[in-house]
Amino acid sequence: MPLAVGLVGGATRVHPAARLALDVLGAATSADLAAAAAAAGMANNLAALRALSTEGIMKGHMRLHARSRDLVR
Repeated sequence: MPLAVGLVGGATRVHPAARLALDVLGAATSADLAAAAAAAGMANNLAALRALSTEGIMKGHMRLHARSRDLVR
């Protein structure tokens, strides 16, 4: 999947949180960062498909709200 990412310049060198995120990820090259971004996107799509194929997004979302407010256990 074509994905334009870069590690030179911009926030990746200046912003401490961006630097930390790259260090935690272990991305030494832009290809590493692109692979991680593609994997995260594919995992997100898989989660959405799972939500659609089981109880539905709205019902699951509302259940999470209820659980966070201790209304449902």
